Amino acid sequence: MSPEPPVSEQIVRAYQSGIPLDRIARAHDVSYRHARTTVLEAGVELRPPSATPWQPSPAVTNAIANEYKDGATLRQLAAKHEVTNSVMRRALIRAGVTLRARGRRPGA
Repeated sequence: MSPEPPVSEQIVRAYQSGIPLDRIARAHDVSYRHARTTVLEAGVELRPPSATPWQPSPAVTNAIANEYKDGATLRQLAAKHEVTNSVMRRALIRAGVTLRARGRRPGA
């Protein structure tokens, strides 16, 4: 069995396969900036940012809203669905969910 390629090569291959930089950074436990720099230094041209926002199906939106109402944090939901906190926040607001105040919950 051959050894795994270096992380920088794995990052470049992942990007070339269409995986977004933020997901690559999380998967390799590096910063977004490091992943982006690695791809650029390999001579790869960056794709334009996605013009279409994340649009979960109505069933997924309802499930997310219910999880949030049952106590899941915005951060937990964003990680679960592999989107940023701000994207998840906008999805919850679009779904008509009243967001909790930021910060730690009492007793947490």
